[in-house]
Amino acid sequence: MNLEIYTGNTDNVIPELCVVGSVVVRLLATGHLTNKSHIAYRDRFYNSVTLFDTLFNVYGTFPVGTAKTNRKFYPKELTKMKKMQRGQSEFICHGNITCLVWMDQRTIHFISSYHNPTHKGTLKRRNKDGTTVDVPHHISALTTPNTWVVVMLTTRFVASTKHVITVGLGV
Repeated sequence: MNLEIYTGNTDNVIPELCVVGSVVVRLLATGHLTNKSHIAYRDRFYNSVTLFDTLFNVYGTFPVGTAKTNRKFYPKELTKMKKMQRGQSEFICHGNITCLVWMDQRTIHFISSYHNPTHKGTLKRRNKDGTTVDVPHHISALTTPNTWVVVMLTTRFVASTKHVITVGLGV
């Protein structure tokens, strides 16, 4: 397991990735996890479109995770979505990166270089009156079994999937 403890400013920053993106790249590189086609699940704090592009094109890794909508190059069209119905989704693809917004009980912003945005599964949700209904969902891969931890950026427990790297806060 690789762990990097924040000790203040550092000179090991990749300019186009900022501090957070540089930490992700360093942990993947020191763990010899680059160019092996791993899927790297991360918390939204560690995600940006620029980092996803770099990890996919330069380091041969498939990054996946929820997204912060205020990050540079995140599609503004997805942040301005109003009044979506439960189960409704919209996505924008640019190269190998897909940005997706999906409405469950609240809006979920998701970014991936691995998943097909047109694939929709279903899951059962309970309405306020107690009835159950099947609603479409897009992030079934985030709940895959057989978990183990490869990379961790925090001291909190992080679960990931076999042959998958998890970076950031988790379950």
